[in-house]
Amino acid sequence: MELLVCLKQVPDMAEGMPDPELGLVFPDNVTQEISALDRYALEAAARLQDSCPDCSITLLSLDGETALRDGYAVVGEQAVLVWDPAFEGSDPVGKGLILAEAARVLEERQGRPFDLILCGQQSADLGSGLTGPSLAEALGRPAVGSVLTAEYKDGCFHFQREIGRGIQIVEADGGCVALVTRSDRPLRYPTILRKMTAVEMELPELHGEDLSALDRSRTGQEGACMRIVRRFAPPAKEDAVRIQATSGEEAAQELLRGLEWAKVL
Repeated sequence: MELLVCLKQVPDMAEGMPDPELGLVFPDNVTQEISALDRYALEAAARLQDSCPDCSITLLSLDGETALRDGYAVVGEQAVLVWDPAFEGSDPVGKGLILAEAARVLEERQGRPFDLILCGQQSADLGSGLTGPSLAEALGRPAVGSVLTAEYKDGCFHFQREIGRGIQIVEADGGCVALVTRSDRPLRYPTILRKMTAVEMELPELHGEDLSALDRSRTGQEGACMRIVRRFAPPAKEDAVRIQATSGEEAAQELLRGLEWAKVL
């Protein structure tokens, strides 16, 4: 079984937020990391490999060397970086097209298609949720959204996905794209040995000339069909109350006192 996990590299939001007047411009020297939902996609792939010993995982990222090394420290057999100056400024749709063509190239090189492609449903920085569906559309493959878990049995993939207040089980044949939203279990940590290997390994790269079938008119800043007009934080509610407690029980008691004081109960 061949799995492909697409990882996006984003700034650590805990270290600094972008300037609202400048769009997605973050402060200098902010630590780069794997986008949160992509970590869940990585975990879903790792669990599939746990249950299928012959499973091989390839990591793919567009201009995200740190994300690839951090991801490889957790799981994976190979990591491939897609990089080209002409791709700078691509919007989420363009990035999906680039990743799709990179996936095709990797499939040709390995001589077989990927049985499953996983990625986060949306990124932690822009959060448009368009890259994954764009990737699936460009490859002509079905996409399954809001995925919690992925399991392979009886010759097909079984996905648990969130729908409103419940859970839906979806069966899909190989070749689909899974858009992961969260995990029902804690994420695994990298081992020291794999972290050392990830730091020292050479990352194979794919450049623009390697993606010969890519429609360049839809990538880069000139080909972007989506632009950020304005980015701002919603105004804080003046009557909002933040509960600070050391335990869930203490927080619940404080909430109950607050509701009684407000005569809600």
